[in-house]
Amino acid sequence: MGITMGASERLRSAFLPSWPRRVTGPSSPFPTARLKSDRWEVRQAAISALANIAEKGDAATIAVLVARLADSHWKVRRVAIKALATVTVKGDTGTISAIGLHLEDPVRDVRTAAVDALGQLAEKGDPATISVIGACLEDHDLHVRRAASDAIANLAEKSDAAAIAVATARLKNDSWHVRRAALRALANVAGKADVADVDVAAACFETCPCEVRHAAVNVLAVVTED
Repeated sequence: MGITMGASERLRSAFLPSWPRRVTGPSSPFPTARLKSDRWEVRQAAISALANIAEKGDAATIAVLVARLADSHWKVRRVAIKALATVTVKGDTGTISAIGLHLEDPVRDVRTAAVDALGQLAEKGDPATISVIGACLEDHDLHVRRAASDAIANLAEKSDAAAIAVATARLKNDSWHVRRAALRALANVAGKADVADVDVAAACFETCPCEVRHAAVNVLAVVTED
């Protein structure tokens, strides 16, 4: 998670030689001081190792990881988000809210990790999370937009009204990059006749790049009645 396995193992063996395989609660001997090391590499390795040994849903571990979301180094924030996606049980609204704050992180990789984590942790069909992720279809970075399309597809059932709404709302966005991301999301969640053909066509002007036209064709193939 963020560093190579070899580097992670070397750091772990340097300061964590005798961990138990599982963290069982607040009384665990996990050396939390390492999470506040002056070296970001040590903090990152400690977070990864903690996630590997923690029990799913352990409140003490989750609290420690949430605290690391405020780390000054973006790689530590990213690995903390990924660790939370592993340790937290699905539907934990507190963790979902904490991760959601990083959808506006200044670093692309952190925003992408946050989108991916929300797609894993939110309950299927959760309209609030789908709406929040839908806003990321407008992110200025391609990786974040793609992650948002994938997360919406992961969270939404076919013909999900909330998912269709967040995508169609962006079909007339000024940016063709956003329109393509919205079309990509629609292709995954829309069913027959869920979206008006005219709405899809509106996203595909003659002056649009071929990427948008191809995305529009994919959606039309899904939503057009036989």
